[in-house]
Amino acid sequence: MDAEWKARQLTVLLEKIDRGRVNGIGCQFFNINLAQNRRKRGNYTGPTYGRVKITFPDNSKKVLLAHRFMYMLHTNTIHIQQDMHVSHICHNSLCINPLHLSLEEAHVNNERQLCKHLIPKVCLKHAGYADCLFER
Repeated sequence: MDAEWKARQLTVLLEKIDRGRVNGIGCQFFNINLAQNRRKRGNYTGPTYGRVKITFPDNSKKVLLAHRFMYMLHTNTIHIQQDMHVSHICHNSLCINPLHLSLEEAHVNNERQLCKHLIPKVCLKHAGYADCLFER
């Protein structure tokens, strides 16, 4: 990954962080006014994710989920397999803090949903992957 291109992209992405929104675990929230991606699942509207329009060094263009793109920049990865998920270990869909993102298979990402619905919220552990983060 070209260092100059990466630095430009990272600067643009970091400008889209909502500086007024903070929590106790260090989430960096993508500006909600820019996040228009909600999936409709029956009667349930899924979480909101940020999207960014990217022009790659080869001049190809693509719209990516902001957290997925942040993970790519953080790990110097230009491509992530389509069947892999970039999971929010903090369970905040607008978070783009690279320390809160984990590349996982779909089943691990789905297992994380159980953790956030427990009362109290607790990580059930995910072998080989980062534990969930919750505010205390």
